[in-house]
Amino acid sequence: MRPTTKKTGKGAAETLTVSPSHLAGEPDTVRGKGDSSWEELPLPFVPAGAEDADDAPMLPGLDAPATVDAEIAPEDSSAPDDALGLYLRQMGAIPLLDRNQERELAERLEFRRTRYRHAALINWRTLSFVVQTFERIEAGTLPIDPAIDVVTTLGLSRELILKRIPTNVRTLRRLVNSADAEFRDLQKAKSAAERNPLRRSLYRKLRKAVTLAEELSPASTCWIAGRTS
Repeated sequence: MRPTTKKTGKGAAETLTVSPSHLAGEPDTVRGKGDSSWEELPLPFVPAGAEDADDAPMLPGLDAPATVDAEIAPEDSSAPDDALGLYLRQMGAIPLLDRNQERELAERLEFRRTRYRHAALINWRTLSFVVQTFERIEAGTLPIDPAIDVVTTLGLSRELILKRIPTNVRTLRRLVNSADAEFRDLQKAKSAAERNPLRRSLYRKLRKAVTLAEELSPASTCWIAGRTS
């Protein structure tokens, strides 16, 4: 310890004892009697070589400076800016079909479409819904565009379907009513001799009705909406 003196108001010198802190590296503390001036208070301890503000220790209660991560991945300039750009990049990565592949795929789709529509229409209840839909179209209470599928490869254009509606719808209505009456007679028949002619007649009428309905190219909503209503 080293002694130091301090003058008081009466001119007398008072001896103060300066003792090191109980923690290593901390500044000395002043112990003694009387008040001390600001200039006589010890300065904060700064390690050697830390005169720079960036290397100085942080005071209690202050937040530490934000650190910048030097390993941030650089931004990819080729990355898409939006969902449309991502979609276009993904589409560009898919190889295109050649002429033969496109033709083969179109033929397969057309075959499956025809097979599905034929299987759906070969039913008297479905045909009845189709007739009701096109009767509304003919009466002008229902637009035609949502009720038909235009297929130019099969010659099913909108103009041609409009020309076929009056004749086909009238014939379809007659076939549906006739089939309904024959089916009731078939339910009443008691022998095979009575049932077989009725079955053959119903089958011929059903094939004709399916052909007429396919010429109108009805959309699937014609019978789906009728079944759910």
